[in-house]
Amino acid sequence: MNQLPTDDDLRKAHGVFRADHDRLRNELLAVLPGHAMISDHAAKTAQRSIWITAAMSACVAVAFAAWFVAGDFNHRPVFALDGVQDRMLQVRSLYYKGVMYQTFDVGGQEVEQSYPMEGYGERSSRYFHTWSGTEHDGQGVRVKNGIVGADAGQAFSVSDNEQVVTLWDADPLSTELNVEYLLQNQWVNEIMRGSTTNYRFVGVESIRGQKTAKYEWVEKSEGKPSRTVIWLSEEMGLPVQSVVYSTDKTGRERLMIKFETIEFNADPPADRFPFVVPDGFRVNKIESPPASFVIASGSNQNERVSLRYPFAIGDRAILVCWCREVNDQDPLDQIEDPVPPEALLKLTTSGDRKCELIPLQTHLDDGHFWRWSLAVPTDRGPVRDGESLELIFKSENRREVTYLANAALKLTDDRLIAMIAHMEGLGKPVDNSSPRVSLNRLRRLAERYANGEISDEGTSDKK
Repeated sequence: MNQLPTDDDLRKAHGVFRADHDRLRNELLAVLPGHAMISDHAAKTAQRSIWITAAMSACVAVAFAAWFVAGDFNHRPVFALDGVQDRMLQVRSLYYKGVMYQTFDVGGQEVEQSYPMEGYGERSSRYFHTWSGTEHDGQGVRVKNGIVGADAGQAFSVSDNEQVVTLWDADPLSTELNVEYLLQNQWVNEIMRGSTTNYRFVGVESIRGQKTAKYEWVEKSEGKPSRTVIWLSEEMGLPVQSVVYSTDKTGRERLMIKFETIEFNADPPADRFPFVVPDGFRVNKIESPPASFVIASGSNQNERVSLRYPFAIGDRAILVCWCREVNDQDPLDQIEDPVPPEALLKLTTSGDRKCELIPLQTHLDDGHFWRWSLAVPTDRGPVRDGESLELIFKSENRREVTYLANAALKLTDDRLIAMIAHMEGLGKPVDNSSPRVSLNRLRRLAERYANGEISDEGTSDKK
């Protein structure tokens, strides 16, 4: 039987690649976006009843730069935490199951509430995940739960408490993008808190019969440390388990989230697809709105903004499309954007990098103007794994600011070409003389900018 590697074995293996064991870990959710249904807001509003509902999606996707251990390990590959997104691009599916805990103050007593989590995403176009909502009024805690998902063109939402199923038609391409968003961004971020550079290797363990490398990160935030532990399969370099601990007001460490089961390239649970309405549940069919491909939106007193899915153009640029409208004004009178947004690439460990937004085209889609631009780092360096593109919208009087951020999706050329063509076809160009938003054009622009052929003031690529 092969013996597990010692710490010295692991250090030597990392030394081959000049890696550092303390540099491990990519970005999760600083606030657990998919689990935010029981936010601090709920705990603070002890006197009024609030329903906070959110997708209880959780799980993971991690991919890592390979390194090799000699001797007793028979040269089997072991993986570090770097390269999460790249390895996730290779998996067919992801399944997770776990539990989340939240503590409430009820009548002066701490009450712990648990929330089961389960989810599955499969390329190219089907997924489901649980959701939960909590009502907390200081006198008690009441929970609602259910699932939401889609299978290509059919979307569904189930409320277990009300025994109601809601069905609607979904745009298959929109479902496909949502699956990619879950696998590449949301579920990765929910299990990979912070940056890979924050983590340290702490040992090897066997989890459900699998040899794993164990990594840990202790984060000190506002005087209350939290600890995240991840176990990576030696065979695939992907996580098989993850836990997050928080610290309560007494200084005691408490389990907050546990992803007990994480499986890749697995088939979905037998009772999920095709979706079947549970016995005794009432069905509510609704008309689905046109697919807008919006991934984020925000507003302030003066305006509202929306952001469509951003796409990676190699590692040199990001294709971004947004709509910005001033309140109390006809959208058709807002063809010009009075204050173009600023753009930043954000990564926890390396700070922010400014981007130039090269204008491409403006489309009129269902009475709204959507503006396409190519975001390129002004330092002319590559876009790094884990970096999110943040757009900063300042109102005309510069008093209100709206921030929208998301990591760019990575797609194969064929899929990216199809997505761009589909989204471009949603509207009509305002200027018919503008070149089309083609992948070749975008790559040419990004390359010219990286080579210094385009100035930081932006330009056209019509020549």
